[in-house]
Amino acid sequence: MLSPISRFLVSHGASAFATGVHLVLMAWISIVELGLSSSQLGWIQAAVLFPNLLLILVAGAWADRVNPAKVMVAAQLLLSCSFVSLLLLLTGGYANFVSLLIYAITVGIGQAFIQPVREKLVTQIQGSSAQKRISLLSITQFSLQSCGMALAALTDTVGLNGILVIQIVASLSSCIVLASLVKFIGDGTANTTSGHKTAQDIAGAVRYVINSSGLRQLMALIAFNGYMHMGVFLVAIPVVATGTYRLSSSEYAWLQMLFVLGMICAHTFLLRAKLVEYPGQGALFSLLYTTLIGFALAKGPTPFGFYSLVFLWGLTAGNSAGRCRLVLQSLVVPEMKGRIMAVYQLMLFGAAPFGALVTGYLINYMSIKNIFSFMSMSSAALFVVFLFSRTLWSIKQHVEEGDASSS
Repeated sequence: MLSPISRFLVSHGASAFATGVHLVLMAWISIVELGLSSSQLGWIQAAVLFPNLLLILVAGAWADRVNPAKVMVAAQLLLSCSFVSLLLLLTGGYANFVSLLIYAITVGIGQAFIQPVREKLVTQIQGSSAQKRISLLSITQFSLQSCGMALAALTDTVGLNGILVIQIVASLSSCIVLASLVKFIGDGTANTTSGHKTAQDIAGAVRYVINSSGLRQLMALIAFNGYMHMGVFLVAIPVVATGTYRLSSSEYAWLQMLFVLGMICAHTFLLRAKLVEYPGQGALFSLLYTTLIGFALAKGPTPFGFYSLVFLWGLTAGNSAGRCRLVLQSLVVPEMKGRIMAVYQLMLFGAAPFGALVTGYLINYMSIKNIFSFMSMSSAALFVVFLFSRTLWSIKQHVEEGDASSS
């Protein structure tokens, strides 16, 4: 019989596989199959992210009050239904900008509930230190996500409908394994999700963040990462890949995989490392790495250079994400982690759609090189701003039993 942590990772991996397929196919269907403009692509990508603005705090409150595994089962089932709807739209010839926008919104709703609940769930499954659990979670996520992207690269061989069927099976499998995990997880502080109590929990989480200078600065950094590493990336890279470098569907999928591979490498380094005493320092230095990547992309690299820079972008994004989550785990008490992680995800996914929309429209009025130059300059400017405060630099990771034994 699989242990609770193994069940969680199997379910999480199957969900990540389905998400990997989604990430490639949605952009490819938008640009190639439907011929949407860059601004329309911006709206499609933003539609996946906007539901987080409305629902992610509710998800975080529920994660602290009820069994988080139950919430994840419901959210994953919604994602499965969304993937089925896309298959029906394509086979029935009903796919267009509006229908794809609705599909993106439903996917966004499912992801809005999964993100904070998953982080709460991983803290309730014991077995190793927080640093190793977070790293293992991320490695599983991005490894299986890259497998999904690799499958999407076989569109010309397997066929679009065949790939969507495999995606649906993976998503439903995640639901089944998650359901078997419910009995191993506690039900939280109360078996209620009343609107009044949920609102109180959300207000308490916001006050908790406001009253902590470390959390305030962390949220500012996370919002910037969401804008750049998600919003700008989701629009600028597909446009450059298909417009400037004329990549095929398989080549674009491999490009996406390189970004994910960079993230996997970053989390693997974190998994194998001894206790990271001051994780905030590594997160802030990632701003300087982003500065260099943006500068290099603005110079119009060769195709090999473009692929290499996308890999380095993923490495930087993964390094920053892993260390930021360690900072959060060190600053937040266990009974608040679901809600504070929801605020964290709100800042990340709340800023991302604005990055996607702004990039989608700016491409119509300025060169993509100028957009990358702005990314570079703004990253350097934010790093300088953080130099005036030593808060994030000085946050020390909380030492758990697993950490102490491994360091």
